[in-house]
Amino acid sequence: MCVLGALVVLAGCQEQAARGPRAMTGPLWPMERGMGVALATAMGACERGEGGKGGPADLLVSYVQGGRDFAGEEGTDGYVLRVIPLSKSYSPIELEGNMVVALYEQGGERPVRVWQMGGERLAGCWMETTMLPGYVLALHWGEVSPGPGHYLFRMWYVGTEAEGAMCREISFTDATGASDN
Repeated sequence: MCVLGALVVLAGCQEQAARGPRAMTGPLWPMERGMGVALATAMGACERGEGGKGGPADLLVSYVQGGRDFAGEEGTDGYVLRVIPLSKSYSPIELEGNMVVALYEQGGERPVRVWQMGGERLAGCWMETTMLPGYVLALHWGEVSPGPGHYLFRMWYVGTEAEGAMCREISFTDATGASDN
């Protein structure tokens, strides 16, 4: 908790480069199941990794509790993850590579959903804030909710050759979905 508090202070004190406003993109839909499973399998186990010389030293990943209503209709239809890439000096930095996010049932070997983003799509997820800028990943779960249960998000970042690669995991319990379908 102290580290997060220090990061907030560091981020609030640093001077941010002036950037124009970005249009936030809509929620990202999951990949077709067979392709998603193949991609997540190819990504392999989550090895923590430290990234390369030019990339992030770490990724802070947080799950925004509960499902979200992206469609503006009754009921939830996705999750939100907050990803804050940090440089070696603990300053938030933007990424140039690709992110793959897979949702697993706790203890499961095959992902329930997989999302992939990079380039303009990833850039459109960046959000400047006064406290801690980073990525807001709006992950639509598709036509049907995964349902309530215990889950694990596994997120891989594959950067440029200089940036390297890394993986982070976050577990959560979802109580939404049962009555929202």
